[in-house]
Amino acid sequence: AVLTRLADSRETIRSILQRINPASIDQRASLIAELLLLVGLRQLRVIMERAIEQMSVLIDINRHTIFGPIHREGVKEGIEKGQQKGASDLVLRLLARRFGELPPSTVRRIRTMNADELDTLTARLFEVTSLKDLFA
Repeated sequence: AVLTRLADSRETIRSILQRINPASIDQRASLIAELLLLVGLRQLRVIMERAIEQMSVLIDINRHTIFGPIHREGVKEGIEKGQQKGASDLVLRLLARRFGELPPSTVRRIRTMNADELDTLTARLFEVTSLKDLFA
């Protein structure tokens, strides 16, 4: 129906979504993905997105075969970046407390370090007497 000339695209999409809604979560995700592909061919994606917003159609993105892995990878990457930022913030606070105000170049250098580099730096923090020695 979506690929034909529609008298009322909104009503057609709404009707299809209503027929999809009672399906199981897995079936629903698959059917909505197929419908998204079809509405994309007819430039009706915005209409479908609005129809989905108005209905109680639920999709578990993590179980979706295409978007699930992408979503999980994005979440994992976000968590890693958050942990790295937290670690670099902690190292910067420890260094500032030990050596006073840090030069901007030191702050930039620490912010770009990966987790292993930050671990090494943290271990060395208690063995050195100056910032210069820390990076030697």
